[in-house]
Amino acid sequence: GYIPNKNQWGKFLIDLEKMGGNKRTQKQCRERWVNHINPLISRADFTDEEDERIKELVERDGQKWSYISKTIQGEFDHINQGEGKYRPQNMIKDRWHNHIKGR
Repeated sequence: GYIPNKNQWGKFLIDLEKMGGNKRTQKQCRERWVNHINPLISRADFTDEEDERIKELVERDGQKWSYISKTIQGEFDHINQGEGKYRPQNMIKDRWHNHIKGR
């Protein structure tokens, strides 16, 4: 499949418009890719170990979601059987606010 790099979103958007009348902006296309449709995003359930690590990092460093996402990316690769998958910062932030915070 086609995976655009950070400098190709304008071309990617034009190509999408030619194929089917895309109504999203360049920024919306990029955000949708980064947070939802990239095949490298881990869809596995969060483990208790991941929740604890997120909690530790938030308590130590604050709600720096990008930093937390990068920090735990390699730590839990075994969950995805070494497939190089990751959890975007948006997914980690949602997990914090909806399942971990206040526990």
